[in-house]
This record gives sequence, C-alpha cells and structure tokens, in this order.
Amino acid sequence: MPTPPEQRATPWSPQTRTEDTRSFYQERLSLFSKMMFLIYIVFLVLVMSIYSIYPGIVPSTASLQLGLGGGGIAMLAFIWRVLLKKPRTLDELFYIDTLIVISVGLNFGIDCYLSYEREANMWSSFIMTTFMVFGRVLYVPSTARRTAVLSSLAMAPVALGAAAVAAFRPDYLTVPGIVWAGGCTVYGAITVVLAAVGSRVIYGLRKQVRDAQQLGQYTLGRKIGEGGMGAVYEAHHALLRRPTAIKLLPPTKAGADNLVRFEREVQITAELSHPNTVAVFDYGHSPEGVFYYAMEYLDGVDLETLIQVDGAQH
Repeated sequence: MPTPPEQRATPWSPQTRTEDTRSFYQERLSLFSKMMFLIYIVFLVLVMSIYSIYPGIVPSTASLQLGLGGGGIAMLAFIWRVLLKKPRTLDELFYIDTLIVISVGLNFGIDCYLSYEREANMWSSFIMTTFMVFGRVLYVPSTARRTAVLSSLAMAPVALGAAAVAAFRPDYLTVPGIVWAGGCTVYGAITVVLAAVGSRVIYGLRKQVRDAQQLGQYTLGRKIGEGGMGAVYEAHHALLRRPTAIKLLPPTKAGADNLVRFEREVQITAELSHPNTVAVFDYGHSPEGVFYYAMEYLDGVDLETLIQVDGAQH
C-alpha cells in the first residue's frame, strides 16, 4: 500500500533537514577517521624506517610503541569501516566523534610516556595529537564549546604523559621537570584555544552559507538542475508546508534581455492551468539582485532520464 501523502517525508520537512544534518555529520566523521587512519600508517612506517636505518637510536620501548601504533590503526579502521559504514543517529555520531578524539589522545599520551628516553620522541606525540585536533576542526562541524571540550580531552593525556616523565623519569630530561611539565601544559592549552577559535570561525562561515541560501521566505535545498537561464532548487517556505521548487536568475545573468525573458517565462507559466503543468506560487528578487520564482515541486524523473530509459516520447 502506498504511503499517504500526509505521512510522506518531503524535501522541506524538519525530518528531512535533520536527516541532511545527520548525513553530513556522518560523512565528515568518516573522512576524519579515514584521514587519521592514513596519518597513523604514514607515521608508523616513517618511524620503522628510521629505526631500520639508524638502529643505534632504537629505544628500549620500541616494540611497545610500535604495538601501540598498530592498535591505533586497528581502532581507526574499525571506526571508519565498521561503525561509520551504516547510518547512525546524531547521538551515536556524537559518541563516535568523542570516541575518536579520546582514543587517539590516550594512544599518544601513552606513547609520550613510553618515549621518555628521547625528548624529541615525546614532542612527536604532541605534534601528532595536534594534527588530530586541528584535523577535526577542518573536517568535523562543531561549535567552539564542543571543540574546546574535546580538544582538552585529546591534549590532556599527552600532557599527563609528559608530567609523568617529569615525575618518574626526570634523569632523562635536559631541563628541570617542572619546566618540562609546565611547557607541555602551555603547549596543550594553546592548541585547545586555537582549535576552539578555528571551530568558531568555520562554524560561523557555515552559518553564513546557510543564511545566504535564504530567498525571502524560502530556504533553498539541493540543486535540481541548471540551464542557460539559471538554476532550479528544491526549497521550503517558512510558513507554508508545501513542496516548492525555485528557479533563480543570478545577478551575473540579470541583463535587460534575460530579465525580460525571465519575467515572460514566469507570466506564461502562471497562465497555464493544465493538470500536467506546474503552478507558480511567487515571484520576486533578493536584496542581492537574485531574481527568482517559486513553483510547484513535482517529484519524478527529468525528461532526459525518461528518454534514456523509455526512448522517444510520442
């Protein structure tokens, strides 16, 4: 039995907009986990290559560190290829986001302590964690507050690992333990602040992009098609709950001739009353000079697809 129209999800419904948010968030998380997976592999291969070329610098904890790196690769592969392989709810994605950050932070926190024999190796743990924190800022949509919290959870283990070296292995440090631990803490704090500021800027830019998709009372959705006179988008009205399509004439094409043709197209379409034609709801232009008209949205295939599938229409 077909779904009744009143129960059918439409492109302009709140459910669909929530689904778009969820889908975008999952896509970005998948890219983020993939990026970290590849970075782990490159880092591990680089370390193993250096150890093979210069065996004299291999630390006594090398096997533990390589095993830890392998565990990190396996963990990220599981998140990327298993947890994020099927659709997840927004709450589940929040947990997976947190899992990635905390797991990587703990991994490099332990690695930082195991690298106590060489300060340069300990700093590499900080650098890799910083890559993860800033990579998340670029890939994953997040508010500044959430980024600050997760970045703190990521940087805390490496800072604690450095402090543990200062407390239990001070003979391996070339500076006083309090200076070493304090410097590492300041480094982590600066990373957290910069990440939060970066998320705030990027999050604000995304909001501006969403606001730019507003035409009067209409909010644009996905692009349906594009031609010589402009592009057509799915849209929804702020108050009227009906599926809508909007055709745009951007300022770059809004010359006198094109504008006359565009207005004539609107007028002729609005005069049509045949059941097989769409109804025109509205016509106007934005403060930026984008002319548009809103019309009935009909879900189906376009003419090109219809001809490709069924051949010429008679």
